[in-house]
Amino acid sequence: MRTRQSAATILYFEYKTIPVFIIFKIEMITKCDDKNIMGRTIKIYLIFTLLILPLTVFGFSSSDSSFFITNLILEGEEDLNQCINHTLQFRWSYSHSVEHLLVEMVLAEKKVGGDSTIWESGIRAFDDTTFRYVSLGDIQDGITYNFSVRAKDPKLGWSNWKQIEFCMNTPPSTPCFLVQNGHVFRGEEMHFSFSPSLDMQLGNSDLLYQIEITSDSEGSEVLLDTTFSET
Repeated sequence: MRTRQSAATILYFEYKTIPVFIIFKIEMITKCDDKNIMGRTIKIYLIFTLLILPLTVFGFSSSDSSFFITNLILEGEEDLNQCINHTLQFRWSYSHSVEHLLVEMVLAEKKVGGDSTIWESGIRAFDDTTFRYVSLGDIQDGITYNFSVRAKDPKLGWSNWKQIEFCMNTPPSTPCFLVQNGHVFRGEEMHFSFSPSLDMQLGNSDLLYQIEITSDSEGSEVLLDTTFSET
């Protein structure tokens, strides 16, 4: 009965106080009797728990002190589904302040069959948290891209990849005026007809149209400037 009571006590210390748990188990191992079957069984259990305990403790400590990237953004853009700037500037933060970092970055085009890499930095020393990518024609309107970054802490190793997805805006198509028989005026009123515009990211009902009428070809003398929706 004493042996069973000791085993139950060990389980209690395993969940409540790890330092006491370790010392108590070592003492119990030295007191177990190899000739007694129950004693041998308890010894096997105690040795097994001592082996897995360091892994458990290490798991808790590593998760508490892990290194990761947060707050990855594409600066200067209000809507990641309609990005305008072709000079891409990314900014991010780290879980804690670190010096002498190694960083790896990848910019890829998103495709149905898998991402296609446009540019990659390779592993290099990089202590900044801002990166600017200047497009030389490889960033195109209407295409979706992914930017990924990871960093290596000298003590904790590599972080997981942090990724941001964005789509470049496609300007709406230019509407065409439809003038019947060359006539615009109907009495004293002006009537205009035009073809509807199309936009890849927005529905037609969300588009705004602007009409400007000027008295000169240079557009300096504005007579009318109005904005309206299709509906």
